[in-house]
Amino acid sequence: MFARQHSPLLLQVTTTNACEAWHRKLKTGARLSKGQAASHEIYEMILNIIDAAKDVDNRAAVAKTNFRNRKLTVCTKQYPEIGQLPVPIQKLLAVELDAVADRTVKGKEVPDFDENLRCQCKFHRQYLLPCQHIFHLDTEVKVLTTARWKTFLMMFEECGMEVYETIGTVWVEEDSERNDIEMTSRVIQVRAGCEQVQQQLYAIQESMEHLNLDNTVRSQRMEKWVNHVQVTLDSLTSLRAEDIASRNRPWEL
Repeated sequence: MFARQHSPLLLQVTTTNACEAWHRKLKTGARLSKGQAASHEIYEMILNIIDAAKDVDNRAAVAKTNFRNRKLTVCTKQYPEIGQLPVPIQKLLAVELDAVADRTVKGKEVPDFDENLRCQCKFHRQYLLPCQHIFHLDTEVKVLTTARWKTFLMMFEECGMEVYETIGTVWVEEDSERNDIEMTSRVIQVRAGCEQVQQQLYAIQESMEHLNLDNTVRSQRMEKWVNHVQVTLDSLTSLRAEDIASRNRPWEL
């Protein structure tokens, strides 16, 4: 859960809208909805699918052209630098700028940040870009300098939204003692290990289905593996906390 809330990659919006849109296109444009496919010849169905694919490709080409060349005036009037960002990012920042006006109307206090200008809100953790709180602070104190904007622009200099797929380091504001942060890191590490074991369980199940093994054989082999995992866990949980704290690697004794 910690990684899910702080990783820019994991925080990206996951949706099936693109797949659903393609399916709708096949049903309408290619006339492959239920009850229609049976009345088509194979060759005609293929032509309809090709036409539907071309239509989607054309829209993608237009979107690709606008991705870099289009500028939203709602953003660039106040911050010209935003116009140099991809259009999807401009739209995201436009919402954050509108939120600043709402904060002002509601009389919310101007937030304060350290020199790193890092906010704990979901938007900033998700996109690593100025959020409504940073924009609000910028109305009082000019914190979004040319140098900072250059950093944001460099993120998308050679790529688009896939930039978030390459981000591996996740920062967390140190609002507690170092020991607490290290403990949190250990908890995440253990949870990640448990998640890997669970994923291995699913992988084994899929492999057995691929091999078309008999249900009895599947059950026996799965039970042996689960028992092996349980024995390993028992060997770790059986250690006393006092022994682990007072000795070095007591599980090797």
